[in-house]
Amino acid sequence: MIVPEESNAGSEEVEGDEKPGSETPKPDDSPLPPPSSPKSVYRLAHFLELPELANLALQNFGSQLNADNAAHELFGDTASSYPEVRKIALNFVVENWKQVVKSKSYEVVRSKAEKGEGDVGTAMMLGERLMERWTN
Repeated sequence: MIVPEESNAGSEEVEGDEKPGSETPKPDDSPLPPPSSPKSVYRLAHFLELPELANLALQNFGSQLNADNAAHELFGDTASSYPEVRKIALNFVVENWKQVVKSKSYEVVRSKAEKGEGDVGTAMMLGERLMERWTN
């Protein structure tokens, strides 16, 4: 299972799931390493030329996008470096534009753009895709 880097997976307790006398192990007590993010798995799979693993990582990345994180992901280093990741984030942002534009991550990205920071190429692609959507 691939989970986001800043995940709280496994931190929720469901009533009635615990047996008397058992304690839920804390993440620090686990003998297993912490889960990897789909972006990290994708970068590794891309480097090792493992297309099946890369596709799984891309699917997982797409499933974790939401209005609150999509702008950050679209203009992040991974999307800027890997066209496949950028395409998934870009499609999500275009399809969910009305929610994304209201998010905190969009405000941060917009603030950076106003200062001349950020990925101009991705911004151009986003603008073109939005205009295509609105004019068709």
